[in-house]
Amino acid sequence: MQTELATRTVELLARGCLAALILWLTMIPVVMVDDCDPVDLSTVSTPAPPGTSVELRRHLGQLKSNTPAELLVLGDSLARRWPAIGAIGTLGSPSTAVYEHESDRIQNLIWRMPAIAAVQPAAKRIIIWIGTNNLNEKPCALFFGQQSAVDLAHQLWPEASVVLVGIIPMGPNQETQRA
Repeated sequence: MQTELATRTVELLARGCLAALILWLTMIPVVMVDDCDPVDLSTVSTPAPPGTSVELRRHLGQLKSNTPAELLVLGDSLARRWPAIGAIGTLGSPSTAVYEHESDRIQNLIWRMPAIAAVQPAAKRIIIWIGTNNLNEKPCALFFGQQSAVDLAHQLWPEASVVLVGIIPMGPNQETQRA
């Protein structure tokens, strides 16, 4: 496990992914304490289509309705409800497209990302906000799933900056369920 952690840290540094490296380093204690087996990891990192035909139709509709954008916001309902989406111009991007689904889990977003890249190949900035609907998974699986989404974004949009927004506190006491 320590060899994998060291290798991953070097990879992130080599790619200039400071934000991903910081997230990676903050998760090391959780990942080491709550070691995942291959089943845990594959559950969140294996692409999975939407769970219903309604969600699939919505995904297909989103692909048709957006004009080319430099900034993409990808995620679950939190991405759509983020107040700053309305004022996204402050991020310096002339055009923004939001691809979100209320009940998306990490594996659903990973499934949708290649189709989004096909209609939005020129994106320069990607914001990924996903994982809230995966809180029933082990923390290490949640982390590796989010990292899989970030890695895929780098593959699909190699020139883009990618930012992963962490899971925000929620619930009666503003705490996440497990993460």
